[in-house]
Amino acid sequence: METEGAEMTLVNAPFTDEQIKSLNEYQKSEYVHPYTCGNEGCNHVSLIATKEGWECPQCHNWTQTWCHDFTADWSWKEVDGIIGINGVPHRIVEEPCRLCDGSGKAQKLSGFKEDEDCPFCDGTGVHIKWEKVLE
Repeated sequence: METEGAEMTLVNAPFTDEQIKSLNEYQKSEYVHPYTCGNEGCNHVSLIATKEGWECPQCHNWTQTWCHDFTADWSWKEVDGIIGINGVPHRIVEEPCRLCDGSGKAQKLSGFKEDEDCPFCDGTGVHIKWEKVLE
């Protein structure tokens, strides 16, 4: 369900599987402000998108049932391939995850079981970053 806001459209939960994927990838981007927990003591920890809305992985007591439309439909990832960050053109680049070397598994990370998914790339083996566009 979508609700018209003053400047942008809001998408309300329940989120679809594809929206959840887009939202959780958005949360991992280095160049956007993630959705964060507002509870005291959580220190603005990044939320995790679920079908029912956002969940705080730390306190499990924060609920938010909406997101901005551009974060739910992958359009945050590409605006004609280029987006301005502080007035400098950037484009999205996908690269192998630095923590798991692209394997998607946490076997090389201390404190994780061999078969666990990498916590940085959620088992995809891919890390998304913004790169300056050089003229």
